[in-house]
Amino acid sequence: MELCSCIIIYIYSCPVGNSEFVMETKDNVLPGPPFGTDSDSRLARIENTLSQLMSQLDQVPSLLSIATDSVDSSIMAAKQSGADIDEHIKSGIGLLTRLSDPKISTALNNLFDLIEQAPGLIALTTDAIDESMQKANQGSVKINDRIAGGISLLGRLSEPKMVKKVEQLIDLSDQLPGLVAMGIDSIDDLLRQGGGSNITFLKSVTEALSEAQAQAPAKIGGVFGFARAIKDSDRQKTLGLLMNVMKNLGKKL
Repeated sequence: MELCSCIIIYIYSCPVGNSEFVMETKDNVLPGPPFGTDSDSRLARIENTLSQLMSQLDQVPSLLSIATDSVDSSIMAAKQSGADIDEHIKSGIGLLTRLSDPKISTALNNLFDLIEQAPGLIALTTDAIDESMQKANQGSVKINDRIAGGISLLGRLSEPKMVKKVEQLIDLSDQLPGLVAMGIDSIDDLLRQGGGSNITFLKSVTEALSEAQAQAPAKIGGVFGFARAIKDSDRQKTLGLLMNVMKNLGKKL
């Protein structure tokens, strides 16, 4: 009642229209409206507002009851589905505890900052791609030609014959470790059979090839020049080795 009285007194103290009326008391002069129809309408509006407010307040218990029933129904449905409500509550509290950790909060803030910066980063990436495409188009081969070539290559690779060849190549790559192991075993057998002589021979051949590449080509000058060149003792040793290899290889054929 005191609140309503204060509201009514305040309304009566407000000016009406462009004119202001006063209410005289023994001690001072208070502003106020004239008594009459306008004051009655204001009182009616106040009573209407208060009645609506009271009716809404009367509905609060029923609304709370409906909300409680909804929560109870949700909890019962969750229990019937096998969900452990207490465990869910504990998990939610644990999650809130983790989210309130300063480190987690800092990480989330950094993530939100990154999300806010995402449009700018996307724009920078787009600009970089555009610049790269422009540079690619400045060469002799245009970017459209590169794309067309890539599409053509993909088309060839997707042909049935090519797919079979690729599958065979993949199968061969699966067998590659075994083939490498066999090759290493063969080399080991060769080295064991020949001892250190084979290694020394291969080293000599490698060194001779390196030295020959570093030297200027020998000038033969026809058949007579060749005949004079093979009189060199070192060349005769090499020719003798080749002749022996040819003879032994012929025996094996």
